[in-house]
Amino acid sequence: MGSQEKVFSFGAFHLVPSRHQLLEGDHPLRVGSRALGLLELLVENAGEVVTKQRLMAAVWNGTWVDEANLRANIGALRKVLSDGRDGRRYIVNVPGRGYRFVEPVVSGQRPVTPRPNGKSGSHERTLPIAPRLIGRSATLQEVTAQLAKHRLVTITGSGGIGKTSLALAVAEKWAESHSNLIVLIDLTTVKDVAHLWTAAARALGVESTPNPQSQVIRSVRSHEHLIVLDNCEHIVAAAAEFSATVLKSRAGVRVLATSREPLRVQDEWVHRLAPLDSPDRDVSVTAQDAIRYSAIELLAERIAAVVGGYELNDHDAPFAAEICRSLDGNPLALELAAAQAEAFSMQELAEGLRNRFEFLSKGRRGSPLRHQSLYAMLDWSCQVLSSDERSMVGRLSVFPTWFGMADVIQLGIRFGMTATAVSGCVSNLVTKSIVMARITAEGARYRLQETVRAFGRTKLERAGETNDAFRALAAHVTEALTLDPTADGAARSSWLARCAHHMENARACLDWAIRDGQDLTVGVNLISKALPFWMITSHLIEHRAYLEPALAHLLTWRPRRRQDELAIEIAIGLSRYFSGGPTPHIVDRLKHALALARTLGLKPQELNILWMLYGIAGNWGDYLAQMRFAKQFGTASLHFREPRTKVRRHRMLARAYHDVGDQRTAVKEIGRVIAVPLPAAPAQLDAYSIEDGTAALAIRSRILWVTGAIDDAKTVAEECLARGLAVDHAQSICWAITFNLCPIAIWSGDLKNARRLTSLAMAHSEKTFDHWNEWAHMYCVFLDQPADAHAVTELVRRMIPSQRDIFATLSPVFAGHDIRQRALRRPCWCSPELTRVAVEVQPAQTTGETDDRLLRKADLLAMRQGALSWRLRIATTLARRYLARGEGSKARAALAPVYEEFKQGFQTRDLQLAAELLADL
Repeated sequence: MGSQEKVFSFGAFHLVPSRHQLLEGDHPLRVGSRALGLLELLVENAGEVVTKQRLMAAVWNGTWVDEANLRANIGALRKVLSDGRDGRRYIVNVPGRGYRFVEPVVSGQRPVTPRPNGKSGSHERTLPIAPRLIGRSATLQEVTAQLAKHRLVTITGSGGIGKTSLALAVAEKWAESHSNLIVLIDLTTVKDVAHLWTAAARALGVESTPNPQSQVIRSVRSHEHLIVLDNCEHIVAAAAEFSATVLKSRAGVRVLATSREPLRVQDEWVHRLAPLDSPDRDVSVTAQDAIRYSAIELLAERIAAVVGGYELNDHDAPFAAEICRSLDGNPLALELAAAQAEAFSMQELAEGLRNRFEFLSKGRRGSPLRHQSLYAMLDWSCQVLSSDERSMVGRLSVFPTWFGMADVIQLGIRFGMTATAVSGCVSNLVTKSIVMARITAEGARYRLQETVRAFGRTKLERAGETNDAFRALAAHVTEALTLDPTADGAARSSWLARCAHHMENARACLDWAIRDGQDLTVGVNLISKALPFWMITSHLIEHRAYLEPALAHLLTWRPRRRQDELAIEIAIGLSRYFSGGPTPHIVDRLKHALALARTLGLKPQELNILWMLYGIAGNWGDYLAQMRFAKQFGTASLHFREPRTKVRRHRMLARAYHDVGDQRTAVKEIGRVIAVPLPAAPAQLDAYSIEDGTAALAIRSRILWVTGAIDDAKTVAEECLARGLAVDHAQSICWAITFNLCPIAIWSGDLKNARRLTSLAMAHSEKTFDHWNEWAHMYCVFLDQPADAHAVTELVRRMIPSQRDIFATLSPVFAGHDIRQRALRRPCWCSPELTRVAVEVQPAQTTGETDDRLLRKADLLAMRQGALSWRLRIATTLARRYLARGEGSKARAALAPVYEEFKQGFQTRDLQLAAELLADL
């Protein structure tokens, strides 16, 4: 009778201790050695509680380990056994004591069966079980195919990226269809080529002699081998020599190597292993979406192993995505994060990664030392670097994202390095998988992964170079952002491209200089050069936190830098206005800036501030103040002869006269604009400005409508829209539509056109300030939800004065509770119409005649203003009131004369309603 081996059976599983193997039916399962050791001890003591201390002592051979390792391995066992599925349990936790195997176990014997084809030796003896790969199935197929075509394949990539796991999986897959003997040689502790040959002899199981190389070559010649050389980076030259020698010894030999850099051996095929994929920062994910990303799948699976079961949910999904992004999809880093899952929620894990090197410091005790913590892994990577390369990793950490070689060279030169030395260092760091490179038709771009950048920052701090590195970067960025006042179109375009390239670099320097208070002077100098670009691209708001500390520091300088003070003061005013509205504090700051500009004799700045104050006053419904600022602008700009300034002067005055209700003077002022050909739009408009030609046409269209030239108003409105779209300046388009073109369409009863204009405003508001999106939303409510009382009330509550004035003229539902008081305040462009609306929605408490007198008073005001369209609405309302009282003759006398003054616009709503009413009289 042949020899027998002991077997434990439970459920569908069979445990064979002598083989250190678990089978489901006849199919062997992949289980880690420590997890299998725990299972053997639990099964042998089935039904009894096995203490945690006993389990750890047995499996870790008395070495102290953290309980997290035990929990992780128990979790892995439960997953293999499908513990808990269909209510079936195998391993239960006994709180405070240990674990108990609760499934019935049958102990028996079975004959020992030989392994097929005598392959019991090489690959089964020396090749560990490959872990389950996540997100690497295509890569596994690809590298296996590469190995079939090339005798030497090197898997390269950064530390912890999964090179060893992939190599083991490739070797295992290779063994399924090839007769090669598989040999794994771990080079982690190998110091030189002599030690490498000794390690190879040991892995091949040949005798150790004074000349292990000859023994290895003899063994390799005896059979086809796949030799897996793992962790070559620290002895890459020795690994290259070994590989070249064994490949020459026999045609059937293949080498699969893992390294941070290629071996550079003839006919080597290099496969650079990418990180696992994660959602982009601006992508919002649910659990169902998130688990499709391989980095999140790995994180969730490892957490499940640690806590004994876990499923990603919608609440945790965004935090899981944040973890995976911040760890660059690095599998080792993700496993280190998952090891903390028993003590921290997913949100807390994401927050803990802000101090990632302390947080990710509990790796598996059985893992190599370099995998025990994130810092240890990166430190191991840097041991193979030269001193210049190690210094460069630290200095590169000041770049927050992608950078160019020219940027690094400028940084290195400020540290006394030559351009050649810098480019050589960066090239080597790319080769050694420390720096990522992206090569496109536009050129090469480089970056450090987030974890490497954080590691580099710690090295920079320990070297005492942090401040020097940021000063060097800030000097480079400040120089790049400096705009030559005489720059032509091409030079200006080049400057804009440089500024866009350095956006993130500038922010990183300002965080260091101003937020962290390391060098306020450097920060002020950088801001002074960055402000023009921020103005053009509407980035003032996001940089507002830097502006006030910079100004406070600037005010302490002697001698004073008045122009920089003024520029920052204006920037603060704009950023606050466009983010929080026109508060008194902002107006006071702008008035202070205005006084400073006048003291310094800086006319362009004075005009810019007056334009801002004019706009704020108009938005806030203070039309008299708006008129004052428009007149001051007109006086200050008289000596400017260029057409653009003249257009702005007269269009501001036209709008101001229109808003105070003097439509006749407004017509004259806008006529002065139209008398001069509208200037072409500048090549680059300030994001906070409004293109003057578009604005002039918008104002003219609104004045024309109010004065009764309705068809002309609609024609000019289309001309205005065409110009705005051609200029393609989002703020100008949104301003023209929301203040002028959309009201004209709605006043005219053309709701189809109003919807078109609202859609355009909504689309263009995505490119500029948030309040334009709010405007567009208000028009959507008017057009789609006018009967929704709650939506309308909420909208009126949020409106600024100019919005309340406009929307009250669109529909009585937007009148507001104070419409009567607003109608009777000092006259403005819509006072006659507000009075009419007040009579409709809030009738007088005495007699109807009181409201009739109020309407007649509103008509006299509209007549003085030259507002024929408001007169028509008032006359129509009066006529209806008279008709309701049976006074037909009075109704006709009120409406007919006003109707007859119109020469156009008879297809619009107001005139059609008037015509229908007259027909009934």
